[in-house]
Amino acid sequence: MSARVPFPGRPRDPLPAPITGTNTKSLVGLADLAGWKAASALDPGLLSDAGFFMLLPAPLLAPAHDALAGTGVTVGAQDCWWDETAPTGEIAPSLLGEIGCAYAMVGHPERRGLGEDDGAVSAKARACALSGLVPVLCVGEDRYMPAPRAAVHTRAQLDAVLDVCPDDAPLVVMYEPAWTVGAPEPASPDHVGAVAEGLADALHARSGPGRLMYAGAVAPGTVGDLMAAGPLDGVGLGRSAHTRDERSKVLREVLEAWHGKEAAWDAP
Repeated sequence: MSARVPFPGRPRDPLPAPITGTNTKSLVGLADLAGWKAASALDPGLLSDAGFFMLLPAPLLAPAHDALAGTGVTVGAQDCWWDETAPTGEIAPSLLGEIGCAYAMVGHPERRGLGEDDGAVSAKARACALSGLVPVLCVGEDRYMPAPRAAVHTRAQLDAVLDVCPDDAPLVVMYEPAWTVGAPEPASPDHVGAVAEGLADALHARSGPGRLMYAGAVAPGTVGDLMAAGPLDGVGLGRSAHTRDERSKVLREVLEAWHGKEAAWDAP
């Protein structure tokens, strides 16, 4: 295990709690950002209250800061390179920070499917942290397996990152089992809860702030049971992020579930 080094990033507020977000892939274009801004005006404060971030393709990152100003959305990147010698076509984390990105996703199942292993993912996460970005680390099994095996698999993915990242750097972990992507239903609450417990134990043993999310077929009506089943701080939205009605329902469910957790913590 490598020695832990301090986080040199710019001063920041603690990570939001609850926290929600979406990876838009290439489904959102420049013209669509105006629609997001108009929709946010119909639900004032909702995106901010839910700690919502959008992980956008590189061409949209700079214009998104102006296009989404006042919506409560925080902007992040969908990927990055692992050092400052990024080859042609890749983007160094420091450049993402220069244009105002707060987050960068690493370890998405589709990137892992292209051959990125835990070593590459860990190097990207470390590079993000050292550049002052918050890594959004995706972990998850690529095919269905019983929850105890999934817990071991995802914990190994997280441990690989914790071994090289600054211990006090902010970190978001998103549990997204690949077999739920595009599925009609998310993983069962019992499955998610069992995996989340092991991830949370490692995440919160660090000195830096951490948040744990679930993603994969999240839709209205699923959030309460998922967040009640384990130590989740929020959810990632896929299809449900792209219509205002479904997005608002999911975010309100997150806030309701979070307020329930807070009430339980405060109870004598």
